[in-house]
Amino acid sequence: MRLVLYTAATLTAFAANSLLCRMALGGDLIDPVAFTVLRLISGAVVLVPLARFTSEKATTAAARGSWLSALGLFTYAIAFSLAYVSLTTGMGALILFGSVQATMIGYGLWSGERPHLVQWLGMGAALSGLLWLLWPGVTAPDPLGALLMGSSGIAWGCYSIRGKAAPAPVAATAGNFARTLPMVAISGIVALSSLHAQPMGVLLALISGSVTSGLGYVLWYKVLHSLTTTRAAVLQLLVPVLAALAGVAFLAEAVTLRLLIATTLILGGVALVVRNKTIPRQGKPMAAIEGLRSCWDRVGGLFYFGRMLDKIRLHAAGRLPAEYLEQIGDGFDGRTVRYLHVDYGALCDQVVAGASDEAALAWCYAEGRQLTDEEILIFNSFMSKRGWRDDETDGYIPAKKQAYGFADDAGIVTDFDVIEADEGRPVDVWRHAWS
Repeated sequence: MRLVLYTAATLTAFAANSLLCRMALGGDLIDPVAFTVLRLISGAVVLVPLARFTSEKATTAAARGSWLSALGLFTYAIAFSLAYVSLTTGMGALILFGSVQATMIGYGLWSGERPHLVQWLGMGAALSGLLWLLWPGVTAPDPLGALLMGSSGIAWGCYSIRGKAAPAPVAATAGNFARTLPMVAISGIVALSSLHAQPMGVLLALISGSVTSGLGYVLWYKVLHSLTTTRAAVLQLLVPVLAALAGVAFLAEAVTLRLLIATTLILGGVALVVRNKTIPRQGKPMAAIEGLRSCWDRVGGLFYFGRMLDKIRLHAAGRLPAEYLEQIGDGFDGRTVRYLHVDYGALCDQVVAGASDEAALAWCYAEGRQLTDEEILIFNSFMSKRGWRDDETDGYIPAKKQAYGFADDAGIVTDFDVIEADEGRPVDVWRHAWS
């Protein structure tokens, strides 16, 4: 539920940012460079002090942002503003979101993500909805404007990809905004003779930078921890829909049949991408992953809990293989946090902030419920025997064995067995684990 709320708030901030940019630049209330300068400065002014008062522990320099991410942020912002004045709203959105999709989905495929056929159909439906929504306003684009907007989309895609490994979202976003300030200063000096701004344009730029960009991007970095790159890319296709609906709600724009059809296509396509699982890997098992424990290793008597924490830490460090992202926060992770009555995203915040295994479990007991010895026994029994003589026995387990290339007589009868064998560990350790 927390992930859903964060995602909804993030996409709403993105849509609001689109409206603010449209009002400021489309109405010539401010020039593109001045808008970008004020947007990034105001974001830094709000986020840098905020980062000092959060509970995040940015223990490494990388956790406090990077120059490469800052360059992506600046390139996105300045190229978007400059392109906006020479492109129609429809064409600008098509180029921007098309380049974002190409960048992020392309990276996802390169890093090992393999969307299911249904997910590909969902992507097609969502992109078709975007085309249907924006096509009436599309004209042949200005070549320079198209190049700038395409560069903006690529830069935003790269900024988002790098955000998946940010362990401290507030500190990272604050650091990235702060690092753009030298770039902002240079761009302001270069364009000094053409800078102009009306009071309303300044206000819109400040709101865009401090609220919908600054705070919105913090939420985006938090959301990215729980999304595959492909899902993160496709979810952003909801932004034009939200912006159009906001126009209906706040600007008295008409509700048209085109808007309803496009909204249905995009929402349906996004739902197919988000809800369906990727195709399991075919071929030989994976090698053991450094820093990722066995399902059988215990923390406070609980099987699997330590492994879940390892996945959170590896994901935050950008070292969790793409195949594992599909089930992060779901599957056994989800069963574990639900049994403990805690929120997975909140647990991630604790672990990424530096909590040890014991501290993380103590936090779960304090925020959720304290388990008795019998409840620990029930949990361990369920987790370790899942797939044996239940609804997964005749379907899921045989399918996994076939997909991973395991022999029928390999002794694999549970989900734990599948995981252990896939990572090159023996499956006959259950007696020792229970002793």
